[in-house]
Amino acid sequence: VEVGPQKIRHQIYKGLLCHYSEYFRGALKGGFKQSESGLVALVHAEEKIFQAFHQWLMMGSLTDQDDQLSVRRHSKFLIDVYVFGDAHGIPLLKNAVLDVILRDFNVAHTVPTTWIGYIYGNTTKNDELQKLILDM
Repeated sequence: VEVGPQKIRHQIYKGLLCHYSEYFRGALKGGFKQSESGLVALVHAEEKIFQAFHQWLMMGSLTDQDDQLSVRRHSKFLIDVYVFGDAHGIPLLKNAVLDVILRDFNVAHTVPTTWIGYIYGNTTKNDELQKLILDM
């Protein structure tokens, strides 16, 4: 996978990408040129967001145990990871982000109001994150 305008390459097992992502499954197993070359270019993706996805894909979590990711400190980052998951058909990544958000909400009991417009502008209609924010 080539990420961003810098075309930073990540070598990831095709089977993992296709198993977890509708987008990658379509690109790598459909009739597209990516299925022949095995290379998917994500020109508009941010490297740090893709790294979070890659870590989740390989480790099964967004953070390692030593790093207590705080929604208050990293809210935009987490929402960007969620939006990446939504755009690339990765529901389990979206669920992992929701778990981190809920964990922090249970401690802080607040949701940054700046999230609302960004979430609605960058996720599909009636998305789970939209519903969660309304319930909070």
